[in-house]
Amino acid sequence: MGVVKTIQDFQPDQRLDPRRAPWPTLELKDKGKTDQATRIWSKHLLLDLTTFEALEMKQLERLGDDYLFIEMGGFSTRHPVDWKSTWVVLQRQ
Repeated sequence: MGVVKTIQDFQPDQRLDPRRAPWPTLELKDKGKTDQATRIWSKHLLLDLTTFEALEMKQLERLGDDYLFIEMGGFSTRHPVDWKSTWVVLQRQ
């Protein structure tokens, strides 16, 4: 779907730019597997083995549809102390 600055900013009828998201889809499979060999999941974390990041995942329902929010990452010591990662928004199909 796209990217939002915070989860609270998300509105289901909002048009998001899908080109900003690092991946357009994500399939969570059994036993922590995904559709990408370099990404695995456990409970509320998506582990990206390419970037060595543990990305928080949150599921929310809005207006009867399920959405998955995943931290976009990009963590770095170059960011200011109050820097926050943006969120990738995916809608359950």
